[in-house]
Amino acid sequence: MALRTNLIAMVEQRSAEERIAIAGRQKGMHELHLTGLQLSTVPPTIKKLSSSLKELFLAHNRIKVLPDEVCSLVSLEKLDLTDNRLQDLPPSIGDLRSLKYLHLGQNCLEELPHAIGHLKMLNWLDARYNKLVRLPNQALRTMPALTLVWLDGNPCCGPDGLEADTGTNWMYQGILGAGTPKLGLVQKKGS
Repeated sequence: MALRTNLIAMVEQRSAEERIAIAGRQKGMHELHLTGLQLSTVPPTIKKLSSSLKELFLAHNRIKVLPDEVCSLVSLEKLDLTDNRLQDLPPSIGDLRSLKYLHLGQNCLEELPHAIGHLKMLNWLDARYNKLVRLPNQALRTMPALTLVWLDGNPCCGPDGLEADTGTNWMYQGILGAGTPKLGLVQKKGS
């Protein structure tokens, strides 16, 4: 545990490229934090970690486009893109077949690609506070592991419309925060 703590402290002082290089040299390095580095893009060298990386944290940056290199990280189980400037997601997002947790909150997304339906292992999706005007309802229906979806703060998603749009397998569970004007958490019935 001390080795891991020392490695994290050392890596926190490095650039994104240096962090990726360090992670690539470490056996068993399963998570990479590139949070709050003011990145506008993800270094292409990220693809070197495709076989080992399980968790990638890219929150609080300035990323507008998610590069295909990120979508080539086949072992990735958790991807945090919270608070960036993403306007859309590439179809290659569907290549992240091991993904279980996807954080997309506080971006500029107007819709989610139909390829999101290829994420059969996805357990929960956080898409709060975007600009979503529609959902890929057919794709959402084909995701057997998906049990929680956060959608509050989007034009498409109030308590009146989502259940009718996505079928009867979803129900509203409650308000996610005090003062939240719309219900945001939907949960698959029976979960």
